[in-house]
Amino acid sequence: MLRLYLFGAPRLEVNGKAMAMRRSKALALLAYLGVTKQPHERDTLLGLLWPEFDAASARNNLRRELSILRSTLGDQVLITQGQQIAWNPQPAFWLDVAEFQAQLAASRSLQPNSEPWAAALTAAVALAGEEFLAGFSLPESSGFDDWQFFQREELRQHLSEALEALSGWHQERAEYSSGSAFARRWLALDPLHEPARRMLMELYARSGQTTAALRCYEEGVALLEAELGAAPDDATTALNTAIKARRLAPAPPESPLSSAAAPARSSLDEAPLPLTSFIGRHAELQDLIAQLCDPNCRLLSVVGPGGIGKTRLALEVTARLGTSCTAGAVFVALQGASSPIHIPGAIARALDLTLSGDGDPWNRLAHLLRERELMLVLDNFEHVSDGAPWLAALLHAAPKLKLLVTSREALKLQEEWLYPLGGLGLPDAESDFEAGNTDAVQLFVARARQNRRNFSPADDYDQIARICHMVGGMPLAIELAAAWIATLSCAEIAAAIAHNLTFLETSMRNLPARHRSVMVVFDQTWAQLDRDVQRVLMRLSMLPGGFTSEAAAAIAGATPALLARLLDQALLRRDSGGRYRFHELIRQYAARHLQNSGEFASEVWESCGRYYGQFLAGLHELYERGEDRRAIVMLEVERDNFRSAWPAILAQTADEPLRELLQGVQAFYLVRGPYQEGLDLLGVAETKLRAAGAEFAAQRVLAHVLTNIGFIHIRVARSAKQPPALKRAARFSRHWACRLRRETAPIHRLGRGLLRLFRAITMPPIAMPSSCAYAAKPTG
Repeated sequence: MLRLYLFGAPRLEVNGKAMAMRRSKALALLAYLGVTKQPHERDTLLGLLWPEFDAASARNNLRRELSILRSTLGDQVLITQGQQIAWNPQPAFWLDVAEFQAQLAASRSLQPNSEPWAAALTAAVALAGEEFLAGFSLPESSGFDDWQFFQREELRQHLSEALEALSGWHQERAEYSSGSAFARRWLALDPLHEPARRMLMELYARSGQTTAALRCYEEGVALLEAELGAAPDDATTALNTAIKARRLAPAPPESPLSSAAAPARSSLDEAPLPLTSFIGRHAELQDLIAQLCDPNCRLLSVVGPGGIGKTRLALEVTARLGTSCTAGAVFVALQGASSPIHIPGAIARALDLTLSGDGDPWNRLAHLLRERELMLVLDNFEHVSDGAPWLAALLHAAPKLKLLVTSREALKLQEEWLYPLGGLGLPDAESDFEAGNTDAVQLFVARARQNRRNFSPADDYDQIARICHMVGGMPLAIELAAAWIATLSCAEIAAAIAHNLTFLETSMRNLPARHRSVMVVFDQTWAQLDRDVQRVLMRLSMLPGGFTSEAAAAIAGATPALLARLLDQALLRRDSGGRYRFHELIRQYAARHLQNSGEFASEVWESCGRYYGQFLAGLHELYERGEDRRAIVMLEVERDNFRSAWPAILAQTADEPLRELLQGVQAFYLVRGPYQEGLDLLGVAETKLRAAGAEFAAQRVLAHVLTNIGFIHIRVARSAKQPPALKRAARFSRHWACRLRRETAPIHRLGRGLLRLFRAITMPPIAMPSSCAYAAKPTG
């Protein structure tokens, strides 16, 4: 079965498996035919997608895209009759937008305010979790972009009407918690829409959540002032006054004695209201929902560094769960707690329970929850991490309870299911990716358009990709960067981030203080680490390409136990190959501390130079045995690290070991490229050797370096036609020819090296491991 999802970033599934669709025009054609649900003349499609082409070229393009679609999806998805093309509406080809519209149509044929009517509307809004074609655009096809804009607005309006109807339906049935879930989504579509805000305020107040209702009003006041310079409507202000005066009667309070029979909440009460769209994280959403629906999973911890999007993801997961895996969910914010003893009170307040009487509050809470079927979302648990053992006891005392925890470090409990959260998906390479195909790029574009409505990313995708790579896909950092688009270009934003991390901050008044700057987030984390851990992190920050446990031990003195601790604290992650990696911004932050540490930084440079000098020299034996491919694969994995440590490597190595090391590096760049990078590294070596003066050992290595540079220039000249760079190497080689002839052993090694280099030049491309940074780009 083929399933096409157009809410959110467009994606295809065939028989339950995701299928990559790299062609933007093919995807646009499929979306247009599927959504419009009617045949279209070929000439109409030509004008829509290729308005800048002449008729013949446009027809060729259309034929090519249709051929790609048929070869990818089969012959039955599209129907071609003469000059008309249409989407095949048979059940085997499912489209989320079509299903959304079908559910809305079904609700209109049912009795209003009936159970079937509400069920149809609920099914419809569940499909529209994100914006239509989020992050996707065809800037060169204005007709398609116009259609996409109006289609998005139409779907948004239908969704708004459905959410309004469901909010009111639940309100009339006194199901205030369920109603508030729909009201929050309604308001998120347009945070300035006051009827939606009033609905949410009233639902909060009716359910006894006075604080949440008043906070909702205050957020509205701030937004209206910031965006429009206006005050709330009189009706909104009057409602706020009534809530303050307690004139809105809440639902009857639940008795602790009857808690087993009472329905649990079905929404995230007291949760921070998301005022922006949720973008991406499709795989993470599916994984977390599947785990929470597993009866064996009762404690799930989403672990990651600050700013990585743990809270937002937890909110979205729970909102999408509805009541499918749990009877309800309650959000408990713990950032204000400073001791485990505060946790029971925070949970009780969120549940409108009273922990009356003497005795341990944990025991009293366990007594009240022992028969409740409920999921608690405990946010920012790192503030009270010592309370983890009490959570385990609570789960044993309340067998129907589930816990979803967000934290910067693992809880280290037997009951814990761990879900490390990394950054958003990034382009495979900064200069080679399809527009809008990755979560990080989509988030940047969406937030940029909030700050500059006419922002078009068409000419800036390389710079947007660079920004997303520099911040490691961290959602907070991407949003802070995109906020500058009103005053800076994408290139200027990228340059500013590269220059100084403090650039990633905002003055927005309605953001929590801890999220107004990336530096604030990292400062909080750094202050909680002991000095030994800080020193290890500073040392490891020298390794931008990740590292093995062996490298960590040699360069930073990191033991396996300490690495495990850093994994638990989400300061490191381990990839499928067992290699340890930093989040890029955390690495940059630690490197900044290293740079300011004086003599300690020099010591780290020396140890890093020794380790990678030995590593590179150790590969010489592989070259000698003819195992060039294995050596190149090993170098590819460590490319970023030895490139970063190159000056230190050169400072630690001399004479024959240096010659062997440089020979291996030259062979690597001849095969893998990019050539200019190899020339740059060898150029640094040349400068270092020239500075050594007239000492024969250094001059002999210099002759080899220039020969290596010459070989790379030969390869470059085949495509770039710039052979003059060889002259310098030739002149130098002639000058030292007599002296080199007396050194028979080096001449013999040089001859073998030249033969090996010729073999490397002519060998077929190597299939690199997927973890290699340049695996997809075999040439320079």
